Amino acid sequence: MKHNPLKLWGLAALVMAGIHGVTDAAAPPPVVPDLTKGAKNEGFQQWNMGPTGIRGGAFCQGFDTSASRQILVGEVAKGSPADGLLAAGDVILGVNGKLFDHDARRSLGEAITMAEETANMGQLKLVRWRAGTQQEVTIPLRVMGSYSPTSPYNCDKAKAIVAEGCKAIMKRGFPGDGLNGAVDGDWQPSIENSLNALALLASGNPDYADAVKAQARKIGPPDLKLKLQNGMFTWPWSYANLFLTEYYLATKDEAVLPAIREFTVKMSVGQGATGTWGHGFKVEGNNGTLGGYGAINQSGLICWMSMILGRQCGVNDPVVLAAIERSRVFFGFYVGKGSVPYGDHPPYTLLHDDNGKSSSAAMSFDLLDDKPAARFFSRMATAAYEEKENGHTGNYFSFLWGALGANRSGPEAAAAYMKELRWYYDLARRWDGSFFTNARDNYNYDMTGLFVLHYAMPLQKLAITGRGIHPDNRLTGKELREVVGWGRTYRYGHENDCDNGLGIEALLKNLTCYSPTVRFRAARALAQKPDDVVPQLIGMLKTGDLPTKYGVCAALQSLGKRSAAATDELIVQLSAKDSWLRVQAAQALACIGEPARNAVPQLLQMVVRENPDDPRRIEAKYIGYALFRDGFIDQMPIANGLVAGSLDGVDRKLLYPAVRTLLSLDDGMGTSGISSVFKTLNNDDFKALTPSLVKVAGETAPSGEMFAQGVRLYAIQYFARNKVPEGLPAIMEYLRTQNGWGNQIVNVLKELAKYGAVAKPLLPELKQLRDGWKLMEKDQKGETRTSTATAVIQAIEDAK
Repeated sequence: MKHNPLKLWGLAALVMAGIHGVTDAAAPPPVVPDLTKGAKNEGFQQWNMGPTGIRGGAFCQGFDTSASRQILVGEVAKGSPADGLLAAGDVILGVNGKLFDHDARRSLGEAITMAEETANMGQLKLVRWRAGTQQEVTIPLRVMGSYSPTSPYNCDKAKAIVAEGCKAIMKRGFPGDGLNGAVDGDWQPSIENSLNALALLASGNPDYADAVKAQARKIGPPDLKLKLQNGMFTWPWSYANLFLTEYYLATKDEAVLPAIREFTVKMSVGQGATGTWGHGFKVEGNNGTLGGYGAINQSGLICWMSMILGRQCGVNDPVVLAAIERSRVFFGFYVGKGSVPYGDHPPYTLLHDDNGKSSSAAMSFDLLDDKPAARFFSRMATAAYEEKENGHTGNYFSFLWGALGANRSGPEAAAAYMKELRWYYDLARRWDGSFFTNARDNYNYDMTGLFVLHYAMPLQKLAITGRGIHPDNRLTGKELREVVGWGRTYRYGHENDCDNGLGIEALLKNLTCYSPTVRFRAARALAQKPDDVVPQLIGMLKTGDLPTKYGVCAALQSLGKRSAAATDELIVQLSAKDSWLRVQAAQALACIGEPARNAVPQLLQMVVRENPDDPRRIEAKYIGYALFRDGFIDQMPIANGLVAGSLDGVDRKLLYPAVRTLLSLDDGMGTSGISSVFKTLNNDDFKALTPSLVKVAGETAPSGEMFAQGVRLYAIQYFARNKVPEGLPAIMEYLRTQNGWGNQIVNVLKELAKYGAVAKPLLPELKQLRDGWKLMEKDQKGETRTSTATAVIQAIEDAK
């Protein structure tokens, strides 16, 4: 099947690095081109410019357009309000007779909001520059009225936006969905269509009932049969099931129940062993490993959410209930620690909401009646309004779940969140009432249903738009103002410069905040100052509450070697009741380095210690980083673990059990954290650890398999270097099960060649594997699995 990149949101192009574009705080201010003086439009990116009909460019760094003072008109839609008044190549210099004196893009969005008010009669007055002449032109916009103070609640403009958006959805229709072209359960309904249908349903307008019903019957026929297989299926299946479950709960149309059961049960069966999903589902017959990268939480959260709603529809199969609980444990780990990360990663502390995952977690936990978890994530979502343009491969999902997650803290929180983004919402809305992606790049993703769902929240027709919100978590008054204030600590592209001009006392106070992100930013800011705050931090570590102690540990981690005086108190915290505090203390000790090396024996014992409340050995994983980590990892403060460079003086009676424990983890990122030991172990060490090395080399970790390949290759290199017989089955298992991470299979084949004649019994299977690769690589040039296998086979055959 050929995947539609528009329907799958470009997810095939996902990469793990470079998604947030952190800018050095000390970088000089940018040189912004002046287009009126003949400068080239370097650094300008395209955005939709509201209901004007314009798509225009503004100078930006990443998504930061704060330095922009001009908007270059790129195109004008025919028949739109700006048609005939603006043309490609024009430059907009200001609004209402004044030149832009701050962010041009944001200023235009704010001017559109004002122009649409009844008092301004839709008159948007722009300062236009064309061919050396500056002139004021008036763009006639539709009068939409004013946003109420509580918008979208009790707001006529919000109601009008819902009405116009639904009309645009009906005009577009639902192209592409249906069983035509689906083979053997290869079923990929459009995410756009599912969300647009949800928006029509959320409007409560009976005029759309037939269209919604037809779409539900089309993607949820009673004879639907799905097949679990590799590929990018979790994305469309989860959103299709989300729509079908919401449709049934709203209409009680039993015709879709068989399809809901099919989706819900199959997604449960396809869940990974650790409670997650990836691009694809669990590969049949293995140890619970997900196809593709491993865990991808943006798709996994929606699978989980739709299954929770599936249970509300009556799908109570044991496999479904068990899968829901596994996900609750997996995502519940991040409560109080940070936002939900990309996959089976450390908690994300840089942002309150990473690509909408805090927001969708708030939704899911609220649906489960888990009030503490819903409270945490909904507050994180409410504070994330300045972070929405971030997003892995785009900001579609970041915007989709943002307002919906904030709404789980009540209407006041949703209103506060959307008020901060009014300028953006009005820029994203087009002159025909539709919304299309307002990303930097010229993607053409339909976001109409996405934004209509936000404005339709007051109607509470759906679970995701507010039906059944728990009032216990409602944010109001001072607490709401504090949470909104969390978002003020963020500037896109300046994450390394976190102080926002705050003094030492204010930053120390921020270390006590409920928000892990505020604590992290305060910790980073303190590390940029020359003041010696370690004595104060030690006092806070001794007497503070749990969030304060987390914040202090983050500050000590950021200060690194400057924190050496805190070593003794950090060692005391290794015996704390709270597991995450123990982890944070261990990581602070690792950041201190050599002065904290006397903590190594205690840390090795902590790795081995079993805890019935931690069946996945999460604490061991993070303590392992503090001991062995060699190089930085995303969201981890540790450059090098305490024994990453040398095992001199380390008691082998403590070392070996710890290494065996870490090599047995179900997370590839965790096992890879021990890679440094392969540079420091002696031959006696390797012999003692051989059974564990055989196991890690021959088995794919159920989670994070893309990160496990390094440690597996290290083990295989040791086997090949010493011709360890037990290594041969592990090598063949690797070759059978891997679909090729980078060039790793090529590297493993080269290691196999080192066995020489000893490997001759493996030749028949190796030739079969080579022939299979040949079919997949027939058009590839250069060094491939096929060419390497051919050379290795020849070398083994020639060996004496």
